Amino acid sequence: MFRFSEEKFEALLQIICQRFDDVDRLKAVKLLYYIDKYSLLNTGRPILGDLYIKMNRGPVPSKSYDIIKSIPFLIDSDNKFYQEAVPNHTYPIIRAKEKPDLDVFSERELQSIEKVLTEYGHLSGRKLSDMSHKDFTWKESKSSSPIDYRLFFKDNPESKHAFEAMLIEQKDDEFLDNF
Repeated sequence: MFRFSEEKFEALLQIICQRFDDVDRLKAVKLLYYIDKYSLLNTGRPILGDLYIKMNRGPVPSKSYDIIKSIPFLIDSDNKFYQEAVPNHTYPIIRAKEKPDLDVFSERELQSIEKVLTEYGHLSGRKLSDMSHKDFTWKESKSSSPIDYRLFFKDNPESKHAFEAMLIEQKDDEFLDNF
């Protein structure tokens, strides 16, 4: 439905890692989820365009997660990120080796990112995961299955304008008929 942007994913993960020093895999994927959700509900477009899957710990952006899982522990690799075992952290922390290219984002996307990071960035991955289990999108999806973007709007009627913008962009009459 939407096209995944690896360029935006890398820049967004760099922003998150630059801003917070406790970003493990769980926290990263949950912040990505909430950023895409916020953008979708306000503009009709997610920033990453990833395919979200209902997993035990909440919605997971599948392509982003695959990339995150492949991040090495070696600082001197060619990768833009590395993982580091840190005392007092159960899971390795993701570190960015470069500053993000903010030019890949629109001003509205940067505002969405800032809003979500300000509101949720201080929370742990576990807390964000627990919160995501309360989301209509997660509750209404089948386990280990893709989450339909339309579900984001079913419990957010105030986002009708964004839903209509999404429909116009997608130009999919069947999409509206099945809603």
